[in-house]
Amino acid sequence: MDHIRIIKRAFQITRFYPALWLFGAILALTGASTGGSSGGNGSSSSSGGGGNANPPSFPHFNISPEVGSAILAAVIGLICFVIILAVIFTILRYVSMTALVRMVDEYETSNEKVTVGQGFRLGWTRASLNNWLLDLIIGIVGFTIAILLLAVACAPLLLWLTKNNTLGIIGTVMTVGAVLLLIMVFIIVGIAVSIILEVAHRAIILEGLGIFEGLGRGWELCRRRPGDAIIMGLLLFGIGLVYGILMIPVGILVFLIALLSGGLPAVLTWAVVRLFAQGATPIVIGAIVGLPIFLLVLAVPYAFLKGLLETFKSSSWTLTFRELVALNTLGPAPAAPSTPAAEPPSSDEPAQ
Repeated sequence: MDHIRIIKRAFQITRFYPALWLFGAILALTGASTGGSSGGNGSSSSSGGGGNANPPSFPHFNISPEVGSAILAAVIGLICFVIILAVIFTILRYVSMTALVRMVDEYETSNEKVTVGQGFRLGWTRASLNNWLLDLIIGIVGFTIAILLLAVACAPLLLWLTKNNTLGIIGTVMTVGAVLLLIMVFIIVGIAVSIILEVAHRAIILEGLGIFEGLGRGWELCRRRPGDAIIMGLLLFGIGLVYGILMIPVGILVFLIALLSGGLPAVLTWAVVRLFAQGATPIVIGAIVGLPIFLLVLAVPYAFLKGLLETFKSSSWTLTFRELVALNTLGPAPAAPSTPAAEPPSSDEPAQ
């Protein structure tokens, strides 16, 4: 497989096929759509004093039932909004993934470009749902296996229950070594699974396979040409790393512009509202005015620049899949049909 040729072709497609950019931008914006959880920790202090020491007092807030109901309704509404937004982001992500793959494949097959609207129609297929289900299954299975392996790796810590410090230290050392080994295994397996999934996604989209059939097809193609798949994965990882480093100054500049664009209206709003209201109200209203502007100015350049990279990577994997399929279907060259030699005349026949 000529990896450099594929990289150059993917770059040309990304450059001269602007309809792909929107779908790449959607992938960039929805790539981190899964939310993470964060927890806060608090600290409490106790002071020893005389018998007359009074416990700390906290301000009491008298909230009317109407206000409490409004707050509860707002919280429930926010949760529903986040859920709906997550669903929309997920749909857009997998429809855009399918559209990118099919648009590039059709362009390579017929040399015809389609519009953005036609791209959405190409992406709105059952393959999008199958790819989502495939990623969901792999994610659940991988998370479950990771938790079980971590539990096994941490099992030597139970030696501390013996009240023997020596055994406890040995158990801790064993746990640290096992966890470090698991991290290395997770990284290697994660890279391998990501490469197989890139191929499996395209098998589902372009060959109309089901979830497990597509996964099997991706495994089969990668197993037959592991070097080609791994080299392409490493090349795209390196290109993405270099691209990210080059975009750091651009990102800083965009962040400063966004901060200025959103900060000035926020400060002006705060100054005006402060003439009529006190407390936190001017700050809240200023943030309501400035934050959307800040996010909009920050998101648009990010989506465009990151979208170009996502378009390039998707095109590269689509071309790689086409190449893997072509190499997999090429068998040994058929033998040329042999021309039968003229048989010598039988000895029973009279010579002419």
